[in-house]
Amino acid sequence: MRLAPTLLVLALLAASAAAFAVAERLKLEASPILGPKVERAFSPGCRCPHPGADLQFRLARRDRLTVTVLDARGSTIRTLADALPRPRGRVLLRWDGKTDSGTVVPDGHYRYVVRLLRKARTVKVPFAVTADRTPPRVRIVSALPRTLRAGTGGRAGRVKIRYRLSERARPVIFFRGRRVVRARRRRPRGQLDWYARSAGSALGSGDYRLTIEARDAAGNLSAPATVTVRIRPRA
Repeated sequence: MRLAPTLLVLALLAASAAAFAVAERLKLEASPILGPKVERAFSPGCRCPHPGADLQFRLARRDRLTVTVLDARGSTIRTLADALPRPRGRVLLRWDGKTDSGTVVPDGHYRYVVRLLRKARTVKVPFAVTADRTPPRVRIVSALPRTLRAGTGGRAGRVKIRYRLSERARPVIFFRGRRVVRARRRRPRGQLDWYARSAGSALGSGDYRLTIEARDAAGNLSAPATVTVRIRPRA
């Protein structure tokens, strides 16, 4: 009578050990997808540099792939590939920011899941992609000095323009429709310096309008903010 419970316990222990061994082997086994790259931010459907999000990786061996997009709750909202046969090598898929029903997803973070049907493996891509359709907002804090003296000997005055943005973005100053100053980094605040020059020469007296726009990592472009600088004749 006591033999049966003992055998049951031993069977459970053996099954647990086998499951643990399989789990450890899967951890040590090389990932079937290599070098995944994800478009970190994009603006679905925009007329901008990032209207879609690319997913790239290399497949270690040929397989059939099912690739899905998950929302923050872990629900599948889009299937990018369904049992797609692929040879070993590079795989490139693009998500347009829509669900399977054709609606554009709300702003937020999303993840990719790659299922390899032949190998019976599921891989969650470690990098999230951010859908962002909200453009940044620009506010000019100050522009000093607002009045300059016309340059002499080719010298041009300098205007220091301090700005604040609603998010991290890269601001640009446009003058006469051309980009003349561009920030090096995306920051929520900072300063841009404009030298009163055009075509390499100092500007003469007059009123000059500067336009500042900012583009965020997803590609959204802000509405313009403007400031007018006056250059007076030399005394």
